[in-house]
Amino acid sequence: DIVDPNNADYEACDDANDVGGDGCLACAIDTSYEWIDIAAGSYDIGDQSTEANTKPNQTITLPAFVASKTEVTVAQYEECVNAGGCTEPAVRLSAGCNWGRPGAETHPMNCLNILESEIFAIWLNIQYQDINIRLPSEAEWEYVAKAGKNYLYSGSNSLDDIAWYYNNSGMETHSIKQKKANDWGLYDLTGNLWEWCWDWVGPYEEGRASDPVGPSQGKGRVFRGGSWAIDEN
Repeated sequence: DIVDPNNADYEACDDANDVGGDGCLACAIDTSYEWIDIAAGSYDIGDQSTEANTKPNQTITLPAFVASKTEVTVAQYEECVNAGGCTEPAVRLSAGCNWGRPGAETHPMNCLNILESEIFAIWLNIQYQDINIRLPSEAEWEYVAKAGKNYLYSGSNSLDDIAWYYNNSGMETHSIKQKKANDWGLYDLTGNLWEWCWDWVGPYEEGRASDPVGPSQGKGRVFRGGSWAIDEN
């Protein structure tokens, strides 16, 4: 899904000595978005482990919504920067950051703070005016990650099948859609890159909740899913 050999613009620079060079990168990298319809439903969030932030159990009910099939790539974020809708991230080429890193165009865009992520979503709303695009709530994130199953991870009980993590990542991110998708058809919800959520960090409430969005304020925002640097525990 990186190169479309039938694209006339790409054929014009389809040369072994030129692909990926100046004038060719833009037509060789797929920056389109794929949206997955997520059906309405309910699930249980939290557990009875010893960690306070996972208790108590709560039944969550959510309406239907759509979710991006993949994490946002460097190339997709670069489109926003080039259009003037986003700024280059403050952190570059350090601690595994992908911005400006050669060959990372199809890797997930990392090293963005929560404000930069929200600004990108606002810009994307202008491009897709028929969809209300924002970061997912933590409840929405967990719902799409579970995909109606009770696997240990999003899409499998085998971490190697669905995730880039400490044991197999080589200590770096990888291109999207290289691992198995979950049952909704979404990729990399476990591993590769932590993902921001809309919610502030806060305790779960007991009982049932319909489309919850978490506390109205807090000391930090929720991020989920693990990354290339996290081990299986």
